[in-house]
Amino acid sequence: MGGQFSCKYLPPGGSIELQNHTIIEIEEEIEIFRGREASNEKIIELLNNIDANDQIFSATRRFYIMVKMVSDKLSDENGFSENDRSSHLFTLINFTDFSLLRLIMMSMQFMSYQSTEYLKNDNEFNSVLQEVGINCDLY
Repeated sequence: MGGQFSCKYLPPGGSIELQNHTIIEIEEEIEIFRGREASNEKIIELLNNIDANDQIFSATRRFYIMVKMVSDKLSDENGFSENDRSSHLFTLINFTDFSLLRLIMMSMQFMSYQSTEYLKNDNEFNSVLQEVGINCDLY
């Protein structure tokens, strides 16, 4: 799940190309919006404006595919147990860069992609998130 996430951020008065610390910048902007008691819809609009090149969508989709692969390939029908799947999901979550994981949680909270809906409704995945102390309602 390595690689570099980047997107163009358009604050009032100009544009800034952000890399590396982009997720922190997005979180700070959400915090400002929340301080103004902005609705989820306003935050969704912010995220859509920030992510004109679908980088958040792509990162979320890649993560979702890995979670879905664990669920599908390590199914009970294939001779695996819930414990096997949980162990692999635990490893996936812990091997994922923490800033990327926060971006996935942000996407799950605000965005309505097929990938986010799947992740929100995957009980085994959410159970492992809970086990490691992460929740998809951080913002």
